[in-house]
Amino acid sequence: MNIDLPNNINEEIKKARQQNKIIICANASRLDTHNNQDLYGLDICVETIRRLVNNSLPVYFIFTVSSLAKGENRFNEALSLIKKYKL
Repeated sequence: MNIDLPNNINEEIKKARQQNKIIICANASRLDTHNNQDLYGLDICVETIRRLVNNSLPVYFIFTVSSLAKGENRFNEALSLIKKYKL
């Protein structure tokens, strides 16, 4: 089955391409943890993108999550860091 991306995501990708940014994508079905570690690495992804941006690399990062069940707090923490770092 072929499912198109939502229009707003397609528009953001189009803008990123026009700005010659490197597009990095990742996904997770959920934001589970094991031994207090993020199994899908969203926290590591945010930190990596922060470092790339701080080193003036033109990147655009997309991370999709299918379900926020049991992971809404981790998702909101990541959003807070993204806003804090102005990513």
